[in-house]
Amino acid sequence: ASASAVDAKRDSVPLDAAALAEAREAILAVTDPRTGRVMGAPDDPRLDALSPAAWTVRRLAGEDPKGEPLASASARLFDALPSREGGRAFDPLVVWFGTLVAYERGGDLWKAWELALKDAVIATQATKGDPCEAVGSWDPVGPSVLEGGRVAGTALLALASEVYYRYDRVTGLLPAR
Repeated sequence: ASASAVDAKRDSVPLDAAALAEAREAILAVTDPRTGRVMGAPDDPRLDALSPAAWTVRRLAGEDPKGEPLASASARLFDALPSREGGRAFDPLVVWFGTLVAYERGGDLWKAWELALKDAVIATQATKGDPCEAVGSWDPVGPSVLEGGRVAGTALLALASEVYYRYDRVTGLLPAR
């Protein structure tokens, strides 16, 4: 839903202010006010993706990205950079929402995220095989694509890899780099 809202904002489609306010209130009810981290079941594998997704909705609802707790929440993305080190897999949903937040914030966070995105994501896109099968896609890894498989993972990673072509600082509310 937050990705659709970002697209709507970019395309000057009016967003329902009441719906955004309700979404923000629902997010605040499950967010640690000190850190901006969405709280949930500690064993929920999707939890890492929820904080950047919530950040995006809160930003669209008008919160200041440099104010607390959004600043702290986005700073934590330095610890979640996409990486292939040690055979570690990255979750496409975390990469997609993390990319939106990092691009919106800009500065050192975006520089670090962009380098990690190129190294971990772009470098792992399938380049060999049948064009009707794996070429151009990514292997389905991470908890967010267990149900959606290769198609879901590829869609999310393709969106992340083209963020600078699709958005002028995501919501259009911040100046370009």
